[in-house]
Amino acid sequence: MIFHNEASSKADQEVISKIAQQTAKGPSLMEANPQSRALYDETIASGTSSQYNVKVEKESIGGVNGLLITTNSARDNVILLYIHGGGYIVGSASGYKNYVAKLVVQTNVNAFIPNYSLAPESVFPKANNQLIDVYNELKKAYRDIIILGDSAGGGLALTLTNQVLDKPLATVAMSPWTDVSMSNLSIKKNKEKDFLLGPVAGPEIGKKYSGLTDPTNSKISPLFSKTDNTVPTLIHVGTSEILLDDSLEYAKKFSNINTFIWKDMFHVFPLFEQLESSKIANQLTCDFILAHVQK
Repeated sequence: MIFHNEASSKADQEVISKIAQQTAKGPSLMEANPQSRALYDETIASGTSSQYNVKVEKESIGGVNGLLITTNSARDNVILLYIHGGGYIVGSASGYKNYVAKLVVQTNVNAFIPNYSLAPESVFPKANNQLIDVYNELKKAYRDIIILGDSAGGGLALTLTNQVLDKPLATVAMSPWTDVSMSNLSIKKNKEKDFLLGPVAGPEIGKKYSGLTDPTNSKISPLFSKTDNTVPTLIHVGTSEILLDDSLEYAKKFSNINTFIWKDMFHVFPLFEQLESSKIANQLTCDFILAHVQK
């Protein structure tokens, strides 16, 4: 089902304007260099306040380093596997720890954020295979897993869900990149409105990850999967982003998808807690997680 949030508040519009202005003044967040990677992590980390009632530890699971975020009162036998975004070229567990820690606090479910290998240093299928290894290793310690991800991490979350035999309880994807070939109409339609991805929109960014593999390979672009989705899935996407159709087309094609379309919202907006729409979206995410954990 597809749900529409038909209005954004004046306060949210003012926050969006400020973020857009700040982004326009600074260097690109989406370049495969140390400066952009550090700035991207700083930007994402600043979107959510620090959580003090969690423990954050460096951990290696399935041969992949990352951050394990736990709370003393967490539920047994279930864990969140959060796959970070960043166009496959930026992003890290460190940048996302504040956001994921808040999910841990609100759901009382521990989480692991893997630092999968980034492009262009590593191309498909490296990250894909690493995440399968992480998932399979987590299944040895936990009965149930809920997969979450944003942007490229949202695409990875959907492809991982499709590939693993022992399915997760549920999957959540925020602004997922489901078509790495960049063929959807909203790429052009929203290019000027999307201040995060619009300036770098084009098939060449997807090729940094897909390498010599056809970007319509379903393990790269979940939109092209020929297998229906059997896992309850929640998607959040904004009307002002180039990947709007990536979510809409995915939701139309597969079963078990609840998609929330947020008017005027930008790419991965739930990561910025100062937005009223973000608070509502994240509460929906937590409610969705808890509804499946409690079954």
